[in-house]
Amino acid sequence: MEPLLEITAKINTDNESLSKTIENSLKPDNIDIPSGIDLNVETEKETIVITVRCSEEKILSCRETMDEILALVKSILEIIT
Repeated sequence: MEPLLEITAKINTDNESLSKTIENSLKPDNIDIPSGIDLNVETEKETIVITVRCSEEKILSCRETMDEILALVKSILEIIT
């Protein structure tokens, strides 16, 4: 898939262990990604980097996917901090 749109969110937690925990918590959500959308979540020290890429046909789904992931991160942070 040649991405037309790429959205990247970087969330600094000031805690590498917390960032890894959030990354691992999001892994099950990477399974049922719609066709035409690519989701990547990784940790760079104390920062969680979330990237959503999509094809032209999935631009709105791309934004909705990022919104859902960010809502999950917020929920995870509320639970474990």
